[in-house]
Amino acid sequence: MSTNNDSLRKDLEQIRDERATHANTAQRIGNALLGLLQVVEQKLDLSRFLRRDIDDKAEGHIRFLRGLSVGSGTHGMAQDGSAVLSKLTSMLYSTESQSGFGLVDRGDGKYRLDITDLMVWGKAIFNELEVRKLSYVGGNIYLSGAGSKIVAVQEIYDLQRNLTGWKCFLLADDGTTATQNYWKIGDQARCQTFDIKPGVYEGKQNHLYWRIVTEVSTEAEVVTNGMGDVLYDGKLFNWIVLAKGNCAEGSDEPTAGDTIVLDGCQDPAKMDRQGVLMLETTGPDTPRIVAYKGVNSYTHDGREVFCLSPNGSRITSTSFEWISSSGQTIHMVHYRGEWQRGTTYDYYDQVNHNNAVWLCTNESGSAAEPVNGSADWLKQIEGEKGEKGDPGEDGLAYQIVITSSSGTVMINGTGQLTLEAKLLRNGEDISDTISDSAWSWRRQSADTADDTTWNTLHEGIGRVCVVSSDDVVRQAQFECEVLDLAF
Repeated sequence: MSTNNDSLRKDLEQIRDERATHANTAQRIGNALLGLLQVVEQKLDLSRFLRRDIDDKAEGHIRFLRGLSVGSGTHGMAQDGSAVLSKLTSMLYSTESQSGFGLVDRGDGKYRLDITDLMVWGKAIFNELEVRKLSYVGGNIYLSGAGSKIVAVQEIYDLQRNLTGWKCFLLADDGTTATQNYWKIGDQARCQTFDIKPGVYEGKQNHLYWRIVTEVSTEAEVVTNGMGDVLYDGKLFNWIVLAKGNCAEGSDEPTAGDTIVLDGCQDPAKMDRQGVLMLETTGPDTPRIVAYKGVNSYTHDGREVFCLSPNGSRITSTSFEWISSSGQTIHMVHYRGEWQRGTTYDYYDQVNHNNAVWLCTNESGSAAEPVNGSADWLKQIEGEKGEKGDPGEDGLAYQIVITSSSGTVMINGTGQLTLEAKLLRNGEDISDTISDSAWSWRRQSADTADDTTWNTLHEGIGRVCVVSSDDVVRQAQFECEVLDLAF
């Protein structure tokens, strides 16, 4: 079959002009169409065109004059180059490994930029900026009412040329920032260093001093030398005077470069400056957090308010109060052991006395003896052994004795107690002769309605009763009854 253009044209013209009867027109038409298809295939290279019905790729640059839409059409790029995207991330983007970058939806319709480094060549405006940085601080940190770094030190002498103290200059204004002098007369300034390697640099060594502040500047001033020349480029300094005589034993002299902190105050009118909170990483029992109150001399002994340490935690307070999410006070019971005459007990202290457990309910505390009817004490649990009963109709005396597996107190509403009752007849234990159905337990608490339900559930359960924290709301009293004795 001829496939050149002239032959194909001739065949198509003959088919068009055919007038003869019984001409094989269908065959000729078919041949002509096949020839036309062959020409098309020869002339047309489909690999040069992008397909819209299957996955395809472009091997050259494509320019979209009217923009580009993707997906449902809500996202894409307009002809002016602006883009609407739901998320923009780089390859290998991961928040867990902090690799790549991403501009992603936070989940509330607002977006977050995750990136390793950000270089801003112009002005950056932040409505809110949160800076997170890993940092290291060696030694111990003091949180108190004052702290400074000494820039320069001048010795002070009296008229007889005796050294009386040191004038320590503290930078107050470097030309960009002005600071106040927070030191007060009577303050105790403390300096202690731990990490200077001895013998490496001349004049540098670990030292310790704890001295009283005797004078404080009211106005910042420049520092001058003996010739009256202004030093430190005319920067302004506050200053304090540290005494030579009033100090902790063995105190060193202050030097330039020292960091001093407020650690107590000897002025009785400034008790608010006698407290300090310390974060300690160096020393015995560290790491620990410790707070002191009433530091008015060069010691912390007897001044501890609380201490949190792996070797033990202590809190010194007249009360410890928890507040629930609803704003109500959750009282903590303080178990103090046996009641001691002459001792004053605080609110919610708990003691043992006369075979009973008592709770102090006086908010001002009480030194009164816990007795029935006391306005200061609430009896929580009866003694383990009841009074001996009167003889029954058979002339015998019966007595019920209750013992506990782990005392009579639940600390902070946790744990459980196993109560076991014994029935004595004229002092002889006859418990094993009584069937379980004869033993019933009773509870008395502030919730009388729930007591009725609890009592019903504990009828005829035997002479052993397990009491959990769910059975006790603040306090409750438990009793045992033996009914329908049959021997």
